[in-house]
Amino acid sequence: MRYLPLLVLAATAHLGAQNNCHYTWGNFPNSGVCGVIPWGTTRSSSTWRNVCYQTKMTAKELGNSKRTITSLSFAPCGTGTHSSASLVIKMAHHKGALALNFAANLGNSPVTVLNKNGHTWAQTASAWSKIGLTGSFNYDPAKGDLLVEILVMGNHSSLGNASCRHGGRPSIYAINWWGIPPASGMMGSLSALKMRVCDGLFGNYGKGCGGGPLNIAGSGAPNLGKRFGLNMAGGRANSGGSIMLGATQKSLDLSAIGMTGCSLYLDPIFSKGVPFGPKGVSAILNFVVPNNPYFVGKTIYGQGVNIDLGSNRLGLTSSGGTAITFGK
Repeated sequence: MRYLPLLVLAATAHLGAQNNCHYTWGNFPNSGVCGVIPWGTTRSSSTWRNVCYQTKMTAKELGNSKRTITSLSFAPCGTGTHSSASLVIKMAHHKGALALNFAANLGNSPVTVLNKNGHTWAQTASAWSKIGLTGSFNYDPAKGDLLVEILVMGNHSSLGNASCRHGGRPSIYAINWWGIPPASGMMGSLSALKMRVCDGLFGNYGKGCGGGPLNIAGSGAPNLGKRFGLNMAGGRANSGGSIMLGATQKSLDLSAIGMTGCSLYLDPIFSKGVPFGPKGVSAILNFVVPNNPYFVGKTIYGQGVNIDLGSNRLGLTSSGGTAITFGK
């Protein structure tokens, strides 16, 4: 994408993370009933192979204010890796009670915030775990509540069952189907996922490798005219590495080149070296977002690598990816 080279490197002063998050039933990822819908796995039953699911977050829970949602998290009951053949998440405004028809609930202007084949998702028990959106949704409370639709095919998990915390709110779901997703589902009166949505943050996806494992984190606010930073943790002490940016998300297994268990999560078109300190944490690499409305809603991707001799045949480890969506 033509806008990526316009990002200007800034000073490497520390930037505090800016968090503007909202929750269903509060910030309590360790409470609530554990349920397999929609993240069940074929390891336990073929019933959970394909699932279509809808639930809502109220305007009150979203602070009754406009916001650009760039991050979506759920509260897993176990720690592991969930994968799917394909995952599509849409968001829309919705007023009133949920109908049994999925398209009727979505209305005329849903927005696809994630559409990925071969999706992987690192789940951490009793902690908010980001699903890794690749798009954003402009929420307006005047248009109703926030409706979230999840269409997942080929559910699989490293766990015996991939369940997440639920609460006492209705949801609509269809399970045990093949081929074309059904038009309608059934209602679950107490099966609504607990959710966290955030704006102005970074949506992590994939997983890091190495002894840490290596991970990447964002700081600051990726908004027009503002700075944001990227740095890594979980690396080798007093070593080197680099942070990459790209305009396209991908998932490429690097085992064939000697980086066993590592993946490339973007097509890199920019890279800059960073040093790691005695605690295995890298310096922050900062960027400035141009003050141009063209950038609003655009997404770029970041990933880091660390020189870690002895970790694998190539002596390099990689982090997961982070999706950076620019706001106003």
